[in-house]
Amino acid sequence: MKYYHPLLLTPGPTPVPDQILHATQLPMVGHRSSDFETIAEEAFRALKPVFWFRK
Repeated sequence: MKYYHPLLLTPGPTPVPDQILHATQLPMVGHRSSDFETIAEEAFRALKPVFWFRK
């Protein structure tokens, strides 16, 4: 049996790990949900040093 592994063709071709392909099949997180709020807060906190934000 031949195994076919699809490629993401932008800007590529780029091999995409199976973990990423499976993650794209998960339901989206709504921008008004509490899950999104948690993710956004973590991202903003992690980005503060990148932009030299001191507060």
